[in-house]
Amino acid sequence: MRPSRSWLLRGALGASLGASLALNLVLGYLLQAGPQRGPDVDRAQARIERVLSEPDRLVFHRAMEAGRPEFQAALREHRQGRPAVAEALAAEPFDPEAMRAAMAQSRARWQSFSTSFENSMIQGFAAMSPEGRRRVAKDMRGRGGQRSGQK
Repeated sequence: MRPSRSWLLRGALGASLGASLALNLVLGYLLQAGPQRGPDVDRAQARIERVLSEPDRLVFHRAMEAGRPEFQAALREHRQGRPAVAEALAAEPFDPEAMRAAMAQSRARWQSFSTSFENSMIQGFAAMSPEGRRRVAKDMRGRGGQRSGQK
């Protein structure tokens, strides 16, 4: 199976982030990226909530909903910037500097989304019980970084 151009581009962008390995691991575990959709924040939130007790689920959900306007706006900005990368890639003659600039802008928008999403998760994790955090950590380890639908 040959990876698509969008997956290769995502890989290049992800590799260049490098600023926060922990963030990338957590977000990689939580966010499911589709070729057209990008990260699925609702699925990420549901994946955490499904392993929690009702009290922990409620406090985590409240924290995520409080941060939703900020991280959704950042995600929209990131998605709106995607065409610039594709345009720079397809330009003839190809301009490496234009490509670097488009990728840097995309990386900055992704970082803005990642930071705001991470802040909401951390608020939720801080509000839940130690048992709730252990459940989430156990679920993450049990999945071993597998994508949804893979066994």
